Amino acid sequence: MLKYLLNFYVLLLPYEYLFVEFFESRTIFKPYRIIGIVLIVTWGFRKMGSFKLDSYDIKFILFFFWGICLTFFWMIVSGEGEPDYTKHEFTLIFFAFLIYIVVKNSNLNFHDMENLLNTFVAGTVSSIFLMLYLNQFSFTGRFSGFFRNPNSLAFTVGISMLILLSKLLFPKTKFSPLKKTYYISVSILLFIILILSGSRGGTIAFLIGSLILIYFSLGNVTKKRNSRLHQFLIAFVVISAFVLTYRSMTSKDTTGVMKRYEIENMQDTSGRYDLWRSGMNVAIDHYFIGIGMSQYRYYHFDYINKLDYLLKPGSTKHRLGLHSDYADFLVSYGVIGFILFISIYFSLFKKLRLCIKIFQGNYYYFAPLFLGIFCMILIQQSVAMLLLSPLYYFFIALIMVFIKNVISLNKGKNHVIIPSGKHADTLAENMPPHKTVHSQICI
Repeated sequence: MLKYLLNFYVLLLPYEYLFVEFFESRTIFKPYRIIGIVLIVTWGFRKMGSFKLDSYDIKFILFFFWGICLTFFWMIVSGEGEPDYTKHEFTLIFFAFLIYIVVKNSNLNFHDMENLLNTFVAGTVSSIFLMLYLNQFSFTGRFSGFFRNPNSLAFTVGISMLILLSKLLFPKTKFSPLKKTYYISVSILLFIILILSGSRGGTIAFLIGSLILIYFSLGNVTKKRNSRLHQFLIAFVVISAFVLTYRSMTSKDTTGVMKRYEIENMQDTSGRYDLWRSGMNVAIDHYFIGIGMSQYRYYHFDYINKLDYLLKPGSTKHRLGLHSDYADFLVSYGVIGFILFISIYFSLFKKLRLCIKIFQGNYYYFAPLFLGIFCMILIQQSVAMLLLSPLYYFFIALIMVFIKNVISLNKGKNHVIIPSGKHADTLAENMPPHKTVHSQICI
């Protein structure tokens, strides 16, 4: 029941503004939130007393608690601040963090994780087709699917493409021509959608993630039985993507979306540079202690108008956030909060590298895939407020589950992990006799 609910939740993540499109309703109860609440309550009744917080969970909690304390600290000391901003952001984070806890404590094995990844891709592709159908396969401006922000669609599409690409580069069994054609076709479709979202940060993040997958696939000699076909597949996907992109950008019907990728426009940061300069001034005036969770909006108008010049004058019209998690960490949570959060990433990166070295078996592709997704997150956070997204907490939790499963099953130096499943026996028969084989994957 719990895992079915989790899959349903993941399926609905790309349908964020479904109710807005169908019912013109801006209720806070988005499709994934409704299922998420049911998921949290169900998990709570079953698991609430049987789980413990790990070091990552504690660091996250300390980080958020520190941000809340800073909000009230400055309200008391200087009388400045707006608690409603903190309350709103904390509500979003609290819900997503509970899902993070549920994912980490649902005893997911590798097969369960693969099902979740497949469900996520299915949700992404189906949501895109449904939105295109509702708009009669015609739209103007940046395509955002069922998201309000096109950058969220780009992040979703980018991860979905990495999942498909990992299946192509690290096949568990020999692909049928039909299945291979399906994966390639869907990947190319998603790449076109990524470009049409107009998200330069999302596009760069995906390209970096895909290069990581390709790099590790070239060294995966044990699975690359047909080297020529493998290389042809890589070349076909890469060349097709660039040809389609080039034709779109050089077409006579080039739209404003495509112009975002032109060389002369690549330096346009959509006002982010103004926001970051303004935020840095706020941080300096508050001695890099941190102004509190989501409090930059309170100071925005005062500090944006103090700048000597603006690259985007429109930045003065609305109370904006910093459009970068890293900038927000430094401004809102100060040096202490920034170091605390980065320490989580430093530890995750080290453990992912370890997993790539020691993990083998049917689900080996998880190691480079999750490293690619992790790098996508790192890049995307430099130009977006990803910390408020439920997508962020789901994938960070999934990465942590993967690390936990791999490390817990590789405690012996001579152990080789063979994930359980229909191919486990075949793989075990091919193992050298001095290796100890494990097929257990549940924690």
